[in-house]
Amino acid sequence: MVQHWMTGISDRLLSMEGGMTAMNHVFRRGAVYTWRRRLPRTLVRRGAPVVMQLSLQTCGLPAARRLAAIVTAQSEAVFWAMEHENLSPEEARHLLEHSLRDAQAQIGAVAHI
Repeated sequence: MVQHWMTGISDRLLSMEGGMTAMNHVFRRGAVYTWRRRLPRTLVRRGAPVVMQLSLQTCGLPAARRLAAIVTAQSEAVFWAMEHENLSPEEARHLLEHSLRDAQAQIGAVAHI
């Protein structure tokens, strides 16, 4: 169920043209951008990590913005599944990494470092 809902978000966000000025959850580490987000307190109280972080594997700001928007949107579904369907933090990270890889392949944003 989570995967089906997440697929629709990816398609809509990948088709967005410019206009994204906010950089929610995007941080630069050296030359590469990362996505980092705090998990909801209810999950942290149950033993989940305080922060989830993924490398966006890109040096380009436009690609980082696009990828972060996709991961952020999909993190909503994943965090919901963690809370209501007992998805583990490891499974949640795996789902987000898989979504990120799919998005990177679609926009060709992987850095060659």
